[in-house]
Amino acid sequence: MNFVSIYYIVFLLLITVAYFNTPVKCRSIFLLLASYFFYSCWSINYLSLIIYSTATNYLFANLIYHEGSQMRRRYYLITCMILSLLPLFWFKYAIFMSGIGVGLLAALGVNVSFPYQDIIIPVGISFFTFQSMSYTIDVYFENRSREENWIKFATYVAFFPQLVAGPIERSTHLLPQFSRHHVFSSHSCWLGIQLIIWGLFKKVVVADRLAEAVNTVFNNVEQYNSLGLLVGAYAFSLQIYFDFSAYSDIAIGSALILGFNLTQNFNSPYTATSIRDFWKRWHISLTSWFRIYIYYPLGGNRCGTRFWMRNILVIFLVSGLWHGANWTFLAWGGIHGSLYLLEFWASKQPRLIILARKAPSWLKILVVFNLVTVSWIFFRADSVTNALQYLTLMATAWPDLGQVTNPVTDISRQIAVFGDIIGLGKNELIIAALASLVVIATEFKREDARRPIDLWFKFGPYGRLITTTIILWLSIFVGHYSDTDAFIYFQF
Repeated sequence: MNFVSIYYIVFLLLITVAYFNTPVKCRSIFLLLASYFFYSCWSINYLSLIIYSTATNYLFANLIYHEGSQMRRRYYLITCMILSLLPLFWFKYAIFMSGIGVGLLAALGVNVSFPYQDIIIPVGISFFTFQSMSYTIDVYFENRSREENWIKFATYVAFFPQLVAGPIERSTHLLPQFSRHHVFSSHSCWLGIQLIIWGLFKKVVVADRLAEAVNTVFNNVEQYNSLGLLVGAYAFSLQIYFDFSAYSDIAIGSALILGFNLTQNFNSPYTATSIRDFWKRWHISLTSWFRIYIYYPLGGNRCGTRFWMRNILVIFLVSGLWHGANWTFLAWGGIHGSLYLLEFWASKQPRLIILARKAPSWLKILVVFNLVTVSWIFFRADSVTNALQYLTLMATAWPDLGQVTNPVTDISRQIAVFGDIIGLGKNELIIAALASLVVIATEFKREDARRPIDLWFKFGPYGRLITTTIILWLSIFVGHYSDTDAFIYFQF
């Protein structure tokens, strides 16, 4: 059940009405059944994976909580992590790892084959696996007590607004909210509706229209010159942000209607003035998960510079591998890890420190945005070879400016071609472009939002009403709707 469908709107409406008319003591079981139904619409065959992850972590968290021996507590934790990660490794990494093994054996003269070549990755498996594991780890480190009501814990793992693509919620933040008595609030409902419409607009008008151009360029790299490839790279930077942040906005808005507050997942990441700053703003829930559950246990920055650098590289490589079993994701993570360490080295050079202080903020933002854009090429490409080919052509295949006789006519023709690619006429393209510019300006000016409701820009009640009406109209009449246009992060 895609967020961008009439079925989800009807589903959310029915769930909201039923939820607030259900007795308080039965609301958790109602939300659990609704969440299981929601996931079953994607794949009922893999619903058992959520139940398995839930049961495994609930059982071992109870064992850890009641165990007095630290050695046994650690044994239970390690066993739980292994059992929790087994389905994830099988569905997501089995083919990748077998390919490496088959290649190594072939180099030794042994020819074997992996019998399973068409393993389908269950939707959202990385998200609900990490979310359920966070509860067990929190209980182990005594950051929270065990949850006595297993239905509330199961609902926390499977909560439908953020089940498929996050935000990844910590048990200390979301789980206690299932014990609260939520009363319908017209204010929260209206804010939630605005966020949903805002996310819908970002998805169908901005991200999915950009996707048409991005797919055309990345699938036909040899047919484009440097400018075309540069446009494709920038277009993907915008596409992946608006696609993923759109999902987060719809998820946060849906939960807000029901009275739940989810974690903010983005905070104007393309206004970052450093790579470190970027990762404080991009996919915040995942970054926090890695920092709390991997970086700190490895020693964080309290173990000396050399081991700290190791920890940074480990975190970024694991982050890349989390996104998918492909060398491109490892390369993407490695690039960000290297840039992070390069910034650290630069921060210790007196001359570079002075230069950085004198540099205007817009220049820092421009540099970081371009570095991030280059890294996204590896994220989007099918292979590292294709990514390197893309970068090589982008750097060398410059057009012959002498062939451009009339710049205005040439630009107009290129705009028309771009409109044909993304499926819009000239007038529709102008409207969508202007609306998208407003969205981009709004998103990139948003600073230090602290709560989910602050994600909606502050136009005042009448301004929000007018703006909501306009973007809803544009979403309906200019948006790109297709059964194949799933959110990018569904594959992770």
